[in-house]
Amino acid sequence: MSLQHCHIVPEPAFSLEKKKQLGQFRTSDNLARWMTDLVARLVQPHQSVLDPCIGPNTFFKALSRYPVALKLTGIEIDPGMIDSETIAFFRHGNRQLLIENFLDYPLSETFDHIIVNPPYVRQELIVQGINAKEKAIGMIGEELAALIPPKANLYVYFLIKALLHLKDKGHLVAVIYDSWLYNAFGKGLKEIFMKLGNVGSIYHFKNAVFDKVDVGATVIHFQKNVQADDIAYYRFETAEEINQWQATEPVVIKTADFYEYNFNSAPQLDFDNDFFIPLKNISGTIKRGTAAVINDYFLQPKKMFKESLPIIKDTTRIRTFSVNRPTAYLLNAGKKTSAAAKKYLLQIREQILATDGAYSAVKEKIQTNGHWHKVYIKKPGNFIFNYYLRNNIDFILNEQLFLASDNFYAFNITTQVDAYLAVLNSSFTRLSILSRSRSQGNGLRKIQLYEFKETRVVNLSHLSPGELERLSQLGKQLKKTDRYSEDKHAPTRLIDELLLECYNRHTNSDISLNDLKISSY
Repeated sequence: MSLQHCHIVPEPAFSLEKKKQLGQFRTSDNLARWMTDLVARLVQPHQSVLDPCIGPNTFFKALSRYPVALKLTGIEIDPGMIDSETIAFFRHGNRQLLIENFLDYPLSETFDHIIVNPPYVRQELIVQGINAKEKAIGMIGEELAALIPPKANLYVYFLIKALLHLKDKGHLVAVIYDSWLYNAFGKGLKEIFMKLGNVGSIYHFKNAVFDKVDVGATVIHFQKNVQADDIAYYRFETAEEINQWQATEPVVIKTADFYEYNFNSAPQLDFDNDFFIPLKNISGTIKRGTAAVINDYFLQPKKMFKESLPIIKDTTRIRTFSVNRPTAYLLNAGKKTSAAAKKYLLQIREQILATDGAYSAVKEKIQTNGHWHKVYIKKPGNFIFNYYLRNNIDFILNEQLFLASDNFYAFNITTQVDAYLAVLNSSFTRLSILSRSRSQGNGLRKIQLYEFKETRVVNLSHLSPGELERLSQLGKQLKKTDRYSEDKHAPTRLIDELLLECYNRHTNSDISLNDLKISSY
């Protein structure tokens, strides 16, 4: 049934049990926009794009942000998913909406691009009817079906059929559960990918991709009848991190190794080996930074008072691995205070007292202590580290000894500073940090101070003088490197290569650079 040939009115959606049979799980808006961004980089005017199970039309609505004329075809088996907004969308431009089962759609229809979140249906729900496996096998052909184990999920057959609808050199961007990376049927799916073309990129998310479903997923970019030597493999905690993917260096997998590649694990580093020592053994006292009385009142973007001290607060404003200017100024008013600062303190004192439901501890100090505004300054360190972790787990060199706020740990290293800057920003230290950190939810992690002190870092005494000099040069290069660009991968890769060679020599191991990257995710 096509929108072009009949009048469609919104119908009630299928029941929850029916939705489970159909495998309807919605793609998060953030990931859907990013996937359409991938497609938008590839499309040319007037090319054709298929979404074989449009659901709430998430992909095409996101794709329509781009001012390029495209022929859009959407297919949906559940008429209840088609609301008035979707109907209105398909009445514009060169667009076609089909209410039917994609498994029945003729293979003679081919497309330049396909974007899809295929239905996830467990083996026990694949029964005669809507999700009949016999129908899927009949459409993809016995030769390809023979490569898929009998208990494979329906999304595998759905995905393979989508590949067959691509034109020569056509592109497919799909989000699917990550089980194919680990399970037996994954080898068959990999073989089909290589038989029909090439998977250029894999973006792996450990959780939080599908709304209300906490499972891992992958986004794959496939091109039909095109061969390549390498596959770029990216790995993230959640879909929220995808906006930083261009600053993430992929693991490069040789296409020849794709069939047997182990995505589940990698050789483990032996952090108990004397190649590593605790961070506390190479630094002075490690402590949290300085806390403002109330951030909103005591931290300003510019120096407003003579008592204001430069401080590092916002890690996102530190572009490189070496900070050369403060990100804020901290009001540090003592007993002898300038007239301007006194006036300001009186103003904010009244505002704080008038604020309901907040600042209770500060209000108590105001009532009982004339020096309620006193800030307890912590001695700065030449290294700082934000103990709330997301994608960037970076140690920042603080040579000018700015104060650091209390979202940082600060410490001093007095020897081989450049070499240690390199070591601390290596995958070795990243992995050690991650192994000691704890999840805070939504992709955020935190490492406690006592765990941070015990973080195992490379012991420089195991490097030769030449290796130590090379490491110092890489540390100097790192100082000027943009933390948020692809430029950071060049020095960090060289650092990892150097330290990995030393580690393998010292421990008689044979860990590869790819192993190290997989471990450090």
